Formats: sequence, C-alpha cells, structure tokens
Amino acid sequence: MDSIDKIADNYIKRKCIFFGSGKFAVPILQTLLNLKYLEIILVVTQPDKPGRRGLKLIETPVSECINSNHLDLELFKPIILKNEYENIIKKYTCDLVLVCDYGQIIPKRLIDFPKYGSINIHPSLLPELRGATPIQMAILRGLNETGVTIQKIVQKMDAGDILFQKKLFLDDSINSEILADKLSIMASNMILEFLPIYFENKISGELQNESRASYCYESDVSKDKAQIFFDTDIGLAYRMVRAFRLFPVAWFVYKHKTIKIFDCKIYSTNKNNNLSDFLVKRQGNHLLLYLKNGILELLDLQMEGKKRMSYKDYYFLDKF
Repeated sequence: MDSIDKIADNYIKRKCIFFGSGKFAVPILQTLLNLKYLEIILVVTQPDKPGRRGLKLIETPVSECINSNHLDLELFKPIILKNEYENIIKKYTCDLVLVCDYGQIIPKRLIDFPKYGSINIHPSLLPELRGATPIQMAILRGLNETGVTIQKIVQKMDAGDILFQKKLFLDDSINSEILADKLSIMASNMILEFLPIYFENKISGELQNESRASYCYESDVSKDKAQIFFDTDIGLAYRMVRAFRLFPVAWFVYKHKTIKIFDCKIYSTNKNNNLSDFLVKRQGNHLLLYLKNGILELLDLQMEGKKRMSYKDYYFLDKF
C-alpha cells in the first residue's frame, strides 16, 4: 500500500491554500482537487483586469477554470496581497500553502503560518532562471534542458531549498506554448509523487548554489525585446519567434509595415552580403525573409491591419 492510500485510509485530510493565476497553474490545481488526502480551502489569484479596450474585465485562467466548471471553491482576489494577507491568517487554519504562477510576493508571515510550510512550483531547473519568465528565457537562451522545481518558499525570489526536481530535454524546434504545456503536465505528475512523501517528512531540502543563480524578468519579454532587425543573428531570430509565440510575438518592420511572426523555420544560414536591409521573397512554395546572416522561412504571420494568416495567404507580401 503506497503513501497516498495510507493517508486516505487514515482519513488524514490536509488543508491547503492554493495561490495561482496563469494557465500554467490550471492543470496543477485540477490535480490537487482530485487528491483524496488534500482539501483546497481557498484559492488566491490575481484580480480581474480590464481587456484591451477596457469594456470587459478579464479573469485569470485559474479563476476562469473555477467559475466555468462551477467548482465549489472560495476565491480571493487581493489587489495587493501584502495589504490583505492578514485576513487569510485570521480566517483559516492551514497545513500547506502551495504557490504556482501566482504573480505577487508572498509575505513572510503567510509563508510561515502553515504547519508544513509553503512551497512553490517553478518551471525551471533552479537556481537557473529564477523569476517571472523562465519558460520563454529557456528557449531564448538556447538551453538544452529545463524542467520543474518544487522548492521551499523564502523571502528571496525563488531562492528556497530545492525539494524535488525533474529535467526535460529541449529540442531546437519547441516553442513557449508547447513547452509551457509540457512543463505543466510534468509538474502535475510530480505533485502526485511528491506530496505524500513530503507530508511524511521524508524529504530534506537541498540548498541552492547561489553562484549558479540566473534571473529573468517580465521586462525580458517586453515588445521592444521582441523586434527582429536585419542584423539580428539568424539563430537568435528563430529562438525569438519560438520564445515569444504567445506574447509579445516576435516582429519586424518591412516597408513601414509591422509584421508579426508566429511560426517560422531556418531556411539558410548563408550570409547575404549583397543586402543592406530586409528582403521578403517568394521562392516556389516558400515565403522567405532575408536577414544579414541567413534566411527565415515564414510560416504563420500577421501584417498590421490584417488578420493572422498562413504564409500561403500572403501572396502579395513580396510585391507591395
């Protein structure tokens, strides 16, 4: 009989508060809700935010999952957690705080108040890529592997002891959308393996090697960082398209028009010494973007003022 069954048979039901906002956190929450030995007593998520034109409030993917599936869960959406967290401590007793893709700093008193402490699920191989954008940066930096780390939460960002970690090999064609899904599924499976052992105090944390720590921030995926120029290295341009696929989307300017690239592949790494600026050219069934040291084959793109379309529908792009 494994640890999960022992916990369930003994009717030990641990109370957990879940902090999560983004799409990455949704499968993990769903996994937790199916555990017989765990009770989610509160879900804390980011507040609803105005849409592009401010006409409609947009809830987080976690909030949307709960409401659309009519889940019987209490939701709390503090605007600034550090100003409102005392209400959580006063109202609830809790065995575990579990954080995944939440988006705000967890105050120290909140970290310390559960019986089994507070843990975080982070989509990188800590201490590498601490911070807000590890999935995009793993691709942008051309890493060969990434993974998921379950760690103790401390006040310093993503610096707590490593409790459990698994690696995922990265091939050179994966994009951030696919990688996020893979890591989310990996994290969900890891939780199933991790929690029973953790509740039995059979996991001792491992200190992170601070000399190997690296960081990534929201500003690393800003629109200005996603612009491809004529002299952008061809390998970097390809990684930018894959890393920024969901947001902000890699883009370039051609004949005063902004063009977003959602998908592409490297067609050639030969230098184009006869060119001084971008050239878009159709060659058979291929729509090609010439850079200084290579050529990208454009597959899925969007010109300003037009809909996102396959390269096949941009029959005019090399003529305007």
